[in-house]
Amino acid sequence: MKLFKRWRRWLMPLGAWLGLAGATPAPAPVLGVAGRTFTLDGQPTFLLGVSYYGALGAPEEFIRQDLADLRAHGFNWLRVWATWSAFGQDVSAVDADGHAREPYLRRLVWLVEECARRGLVVDVTLHRGADEAGRPRLATRAAHRRAVETLIGALAAHPNWYLDLANEHNIRDARQVPWEELRELRATVRRLDPGRLVTASHAGGDLTRADVHRYVAEIQLDFLTPHRPREPGTAAQTEAHTRALLDWLAELGRPVPVLYQEPFRRGYGDWQPTAADFWADLTAAQRSGAAGWCFHNGATRGSPRDEPRRSFDLSRRRLFDQWDAEERSFLTRLAGWEVATEVDPGPDPWPRAEPAAVGLKAEELQAFGDWMGGHGGVVRAGYLVHAWGDPTRRADVASAVKPVFSFFLFQALETGRIPSLDEAVVRWEPRLAELNPARGHKDRGITWQHLANQTAGYGVAEPPGTAFCYNDWQMALLADLLFLRVYGVPWTAVDARVLGPGLADPLGCEDQPTLLAFGAADRPGRLAVSPRDFARFGLLFLQQGRWAGRPLLRADLARGAVRSPLPASLPRAGFTAAAMLPGQRTLGSQKVPDNQCDHDGSYSWLWWVNGTNRSGGRHWPEAPADTFAALGHGGRHGVVVMPGLRLIASWNNGRPDRPELQNEAFRRLSRTVASNP
Repeated sequence: MKLFKRWRRWLMPLGAWLGLAGATPAPAPVLGVAGRTFTLDGQPTFLLGVSYYGALGAPEEFIRQDLADLRAHGFNWLRVWATWSAFGQDVSAVDADGHAREPYLRRLVWLVEECARRGLVVDVTLHRGADEAGRPRLATRAAHRRAVETLIGALAAHPNWYLDLANEHNIRDARQVPWEELRELRATVRRLDPGRLVTASHAGGDLTRADVHRYVAEIQLDFLTPHRPREPGTAAQTEAHTRALLDWLAELGRPVPVLYQEPFRRGYGDWQPTAADFWADLTAAQRSGAAGWCFHNGATRGSPRDEPRRSFDLSRRRLFDQWDAEERSFLTRLAGWEVATEVDPGPDPWPRAEPAAVGLKAEELQAFGDWMGGHGGVVRAGYLVHAWGDPTRRADVASAVKPVFSFFLFQALETGRIPSLDEAVVRWEPRLAELNPARGHKDRGITWQHLANQTAGYGVAEPPGTAFCYNDWQMALLADLLFLRVYGVPWTAVDARVLGPGLADPLGCEDQPTLLAFGAADRPGRLAVSPRDFARFGLLFLQQGRWAGRPLLRADLARGAVRSPLPASLPRAGFTAAAMLPGQRTLGSQKVPDNQCDHDGSYSWLWWVNGTNRSGGRHWPEAPADTFAALGHGGRHGVVVMPGLRLIASWNNGRPDRPELQNEAFRRLSRTVASNP
């Protein structure tokens, strides 16, 4: 065996030198599922496809040209029917009783192989019902089962296809496949080809919670393939519908992918969707967490000869020669679109991926980590792609804890613990009413919003809302009021009763973050967290408050937290001290008055954002405009999020300790991007 291994090391380069390596086709992509995302060769991949129904009747040259054009436009899957009869041609790969039908079964195998060479996935669909001549097809349980067995027998060796057991099986006409039969068909696939992914498409209205439970828990499909309504306004509903599906799946503990296999199309009815409609539907599906989408197409009802027939008849013209002007406009727009796969690990450890697999440059990542120093990691598309030092090491992150305070403030609003962010906090601390009588008892007007934007004027002369004051006495007041009064727990229990169940546990934190970095007796409210756990907090806000398909924070609150910077015109407070509560503690600074820095038009609910300063420049001129960060000790600890780049970095004990070095760090981080994943 050892001798063979040595020979193999010599023979492989020799084969390449002789040109033999080119004789072996590239390996077919392996389709898989990871949570609510599809994978190709183990890497998260958004499936962007087209309907290609009548492919088994198309000349091989048409197919080769179409496949090349599909890849050039960014498509990575197509849908072909194994039971297709249209326009006087029956090109089905199986007959009415489920037996092999030649030459079309061989053509299906050839098509799957051609797609494999180009990195394409194939949806192979079965359909119960009458053929074009009205003859029954797969009408019995035995015939349908036999068709499944025939397809698996022919295609089992290929890893780049999945099976739709029954198109629109729930419609109560000749298409109907009862749930019990569907369950048997699923069991047949599992017996013959255990790893094969299967689905069954649903039509006649949007999926309900009960439908989702049946498909996933009872039938045990690998993913959902809803066929949504085809009417004006459909695209505007896609995001909400996707999120509802993901919520129901999360309730079941089965976060499987949602694939929009057959959305609306042109030529179907009175409503003719435009390029803008297709674009809106695609981007809404991707943005809301769907795992794939199809550019659906078919024949034009009511036109002469139903032309263009598109995928319904590929015998005379290939698909790319049949698009109309609106479809071509969409394809032109699609050419500039790069899919961003939004994925989180849920309660599981961070999955790992090679930088190139998620569009990052390994050498730039290495240079970024070397420059930063300390300990940290970079996340993209839900994968931990680079780490330096020890990203599992927990450390006090100083002021970077502050967005955690605003998170729990927002949760208190959502759960009704407080009625409004404009509520005066004197309700929770009546002694504030007696402070500073010579200044008109100004502290009576402090609200939660003032505290959470450092505009409360606590400990300085300015009234609430009139000036910015970065002030650690003020932050200690916020922390004590929020956790001790609103949540009603002592500091000794805050981890177990607030931080854990409200944030760390749902995020699946691995290194036991704590709000008692130095213990309950020494500045409680200081967060000790590892870089890999703090990166989860950043991804939560990149995903607008959602985690594992469910909302941990209302989306409008999550968005507002990082998009509502104080206006550059708001002045910085002065240095005239005002009275504070007797025994008032601080979270850090011991200065009185405490007024550490200006907001630079870039402070939003205790996050730093890339706003516009009084001179009209960006806070971090070398970073994307949508960048936001939680930073401590000037930036030596923190987490930064670049939403447009789908990029997150978190670190402890790093080099940045002032805005200039933060800017340099973010410039270096953005340089790691080669392309969007």
